[in-house]
Amino acid sequence: MSDNRPTRYVETTDDGEELVVYRASGLSMCDRIFAALDQAYEPMAHPQWFQEVLDEGTAMEDVIRGTWVDEYGEGEGVTDDQLAVEIKVMDGVVIRGHIDGIAKGSLWEAKKFRPSTWSKFIRSGVEVMPYYPMQLAVYQHATKAMGVTDGSAFFVGGLYDSDKEEILEIQSFAYPDPVLPLLAIKKRIAKLEGLINSGKHVMDVSCSTAQYPCPFYYLHDDDSPEPKERPADDVIAPLLTLITELEATKKPLDAESAALAKQIKAAKEGVEGWFEGSGLESGDTSMVKVGDDEYTLKVQEVARKGYSVAAGGYTKVTVKKNDDKNKSTTNKKDK
Repeated sequence: MSDNRPTRYVETTDDGEELVVYRASGLSMCDRIFAALDQAYEPMAHPQWFQEVLDEGTAMEDVIRGTWVDEYGEGEGVTDDQLAVEIKVMDGVVIRGHIDGIAKGSLWEAKKFRPSTWSKFIRSGVEVMPYYPMQLAVYQHATKAMGVTDGSAFFVGGLYDSDKEEILEIQSFAYPDPVLPLLAIKKRIAKLEGLINSGKHVMDVSCSTAQYPCPFYYLHDDDSPEPKERPADDVIAPLLTLITELEATKKPLDAESAALAKQIKAAKEGVEGWFEGSGLESGDTSMVKVGDDEYTLKVQEVARKGYSVAAGGYTKVTVKKNDDKNKSTTNKKDK
């Protein structure tokens, strides 16, 4: 079921009261988007390449569902496709969404992934994208409150071949409990409602240009220009994944290496003091036995020639995984 309404909108109930509705799929969007919607800025349409990605997901959902039933269903199917769910998070504010189904008493959600994202999905499950955990958690809490699940979920991914236009394989992750507590969801809504009700101008609200494609790209800060959009492919995707994984592995090792270098330096300074105290001079060599081990020591002053670096240049490659939102304090009320 396609829902083209914005991620936050206001409707009038049968009692004539205003009700604020958040869509579950958009809760992790940039804060500035919510302010822009409230202040009646017009969102831009998705670029064609991204709309094609969304359409692929819609077209492949039934295929993923059927494959999951064959491989994991154990004689049970997936029911209640597009069942509407809702959570009241505070007076006059609810979160709504439509689930992909219910299987074996659990929520069932499916996502299609291209090869560029598949390996990350296999490693990360629902955390493959920063906005999936919040969406899945809302559905888990909502279906549990409705009594149609026990709060557990199957999060199913399908590997999509865009050339063959088919699903090559699927992987299913089981989550026995909601992946985020209900309190975290309520805090997110409380923050957004507080921001909107504060009357802050949209340009005074924090913006993350790392979220693409952004329907309000024209409200991005000038000092954070929108990079040129390119869809991932099978050449760049594994390289970016490899770099970020190696950097993450290297970072703690760098810290450990620096700490060890500090200890080694202090120990060598102690050796230098011992060397002088033993009546040895610079350039002398000494042999010391410690138990069955034998060490050769030498302390020597080393002259270093001065030098200059010739003018030149080099190529700098920067790869940064955009998980955290960049905050901006730039004031641009003239827009």
